[in-house]
This record gives sequence, C-alpha cells and structure tokens, in this order.
Amino acid sequence: MSIPDHGALTCAVEGDSFRLAFKDKRRQAVGAVLPALAARLKKNGDRAVGEQIPRWLDQMAALPEQAARDLVTSPMFGYWWLRLSQTYRQGDAGALLSQAVHFPRFLAAASMRHGLAFDGLRLAVSADGWLRLPGWPLRIPLPAGADVVAASDGETVTLAVGPDGDAGSVWISVQEETVTGAEPSRVPSVRPGIWVDGADPWVTEYLAVANANTRAEGGRGDATAVPPDATYLKLLQDAINLLGRSWPEMHAELGEVVRQVVPFESLEVAAFSNSALDGVVFLRTDLGDVPTVIERLVHETAHLRLNDLFALFELHEHAPDERVPSPYRGTLRPVDGLFHGAFVFARIGTALARTYETTGESAYLNRLREVLKLQDEALEIIDDSVRLTERGSAIFAEIRTETERLERAAA
Repeated sequence: MSIPDHGALTCAVEGDSFRLAFKDKRRQAVGAVLPALAARLKKNGDRAVGEQIPRWLDQMAALPEQAARDLVTSPMFGYWWLRLSQTYRQGDAGALLSQAVHFPRFLAAASMRHGLAFDGLRLAVSADGWLRLPGWPLRIPLPAGADVVAASDGETVTLAVGPDGDAGSVWISVQEETVTGAEPSRVPSVRPGIWVDGADPWVTEYLAVANANTRAEGGRGDATAVPPDATYLKLLQDAINLLGRSWPEMHAELGEVVRQVVPFESLEVAAFSNSALDGVVFLRTDLGDVPTVIERLVHETAHLRLNDLFALFELHEHAPDERVPSPYRGTLRPVDGLFHGAFVFARIGTALARTYETTGESAYLNRLREVLKLQDEALEIIDDSVRLTERGSAIFAEIRTETERLERAAA
C-alpha cells in the first residue's frame, strides 16, 4: 500500500493520507463482501434482498469519492460492518438478513449529505420506531418494521410508508432540514458532523455485550447510555472549544475522526472507545472538571486514530494474546494495548502542555508531569520487550521525540 510518509503522530486533519487510506480500504472491503452476501441471501435467505444488493453497489459506485468515504465512516457504520461480518461467518441467514437491510440507510444518508438523487431504496426502521439516517440530524418516527421506500431528487426525499405507500408519505427537505408528515426528533451536535446520541438500539446492544464481557472478567459492567441534557452538551462544547484554542490541529482531528459521542453512566469506567466502533466515543456524564474532559476527549480520539493505523499496518511482531507489563493499567496487557497507551499518552501530554500554555492553570502542568512518568516506564518496556516492525519503529521514534520535548517543557 503506497501511502505518503508523514508523521503518524501528526494530527489527522482533512485530507490526511492515513485516514484516506483507511476509508478506501473499508470501501474496497464493502465492495468485495456485498456480492458474496447477495449470493448467500439469494440461496439461503431472502432472494428479494439478495437481488437488490447489486443495485446498492451500483449506487455506491456512482457516488463521488468523498461521499463514498463518508458512507463507510458514518456514525455506527463500523458497528454495522462488525455485526454483518460476524453473522456472515456464523452462517445464520435470518441474522444476516436483519443486518443487510440496514445498508440502504447509510447509502441514502451519504447521498443526502451530498445532494445526490436516488430512487427505490428500502429503509429499515429501528426497533424503537425511529428511522435513523446516519449523520443526518433528524430521527423520523415510523412504525417499527414498516415498509419504507425512499426516493430523492437531491433536494427533497420522499418516503413512501407501507405497501405501495398506502400508509402515507413523509417528505424531507434536505437543505432546510425539515420533515413534513411526521414529527421528527433532533439529534444534538457539538460541532458539525459530531452527534451526541446514545438512543440508537445498536448502542444498547453493544453495551449489553460489553457489560457482559466486563462482568466475565470480574468487573461491574454497568455502562448505561443516557440522553444528553443541556448541561452535558454545554460542558462538552466548552471543553472542545478550549481544545480548539489550545491545539487547533487536535481540534481538527476531533472533527475528522469522531462522528458520535455517547453519554453514559457508570460507577466503573469514565470513557472508552472500541476498534469495532470507529468514530464513536463514549464519555461519562461527569464533565464538570475541564482538564479531565480534555484528557478523555484526546485519549479516545487518539485511540480511534491509532486504530486506523493498526488496520493498515503491522506495527509489531507479537501474537494478539502475548502480554507485557503496562504502567497505564498496572497490569499485564496485550502488546497492542501498551503501544496504544504510549501513543495516546503522547497525545494527552501535548494537549496538557498546550492547554497549560493557554490557561496558565496548574492542574494541566501537574497532570502532565504524572503522564510523563508513565510514559518513561512505558517506553522503557517497549524498548526492552517489544519487537516492532519498521512502521512501528518509526511511530515509536515519534512518540519518544515528543515525550522528550514535553519533558524539557515541563522541567
């Protein structure tokens, strides 16, 4: 894979070559898997849906490059792709069909965002009775399981609801973001393209599995998504604005990499992300301490950034289950986890240093010094115990250089 050489620790602003390579790899994977999915459904599942899939692929292929890239990084697309892949391997035709029918929602949303016409797309309504068009700000209430066929001239989308549209129609004005024929619910955002939403049934489904896995490992597993209130949105917006003043490039990466923030409550965990949910960041509702919110935002965004790189390259030569000590957790961790920690805390250190320069508040400097102690331990462990590839060594050198720069600044 030919990717221009630039620093992996460099923030992923628009047009970042690593980010583009990740999106294009995902696009190619979708184009390769959906024909096999069509064949599977025509043979063992729903022949009608199987016969629609080549049409979906034609419509996706007709999208401008940017629209196609937006499609495969829409909010929750990563989760859809994970579940589709899992059910395909398991061979359960019913489960596979239940996942496949959601692809047109992503296709319609990408077309809407770019003002493109489409016709005859059947859209699946969520189990809770809302039609969600990923990355579009309005949820539309429709009967769960309703037959919905969408067509658009690029400006207005018509939804024919029910067999032959006999249950009525809904009209969407894309540019004005209005809906006629239904009472929509607006999804709040904290900047263009970053939605704050924990109501999607797929979020609930993911958390149920994540909580069960956590309990199996001896934890509480108690994360519960909640609606964002006005206070949460303001505190999150304030932290993002401060990050923008302190580190504009990181602020730009946030807008490039993050697509959805999920508010949640838990007694055990404060923030997390997952490689299967690219673009999604989970942030607990306690956002009153601004330095902590800045750290959590940068922490999880950095994980998402590095997930792209792990998807593109081999960064070390160790097996997934091989473990090494980690100062970040105080336990043995997979090598991937330790490398993630070194990358993430280099980013956190830079954010703390820059925000200290902006605000003069000692909390940022004090936390920076704590982070640097962890970094020194982690870099020593990687030096002694981890066999890095050439690409991994290059990224590690960047992490070391940035850590040394921060240590001089914090002295």
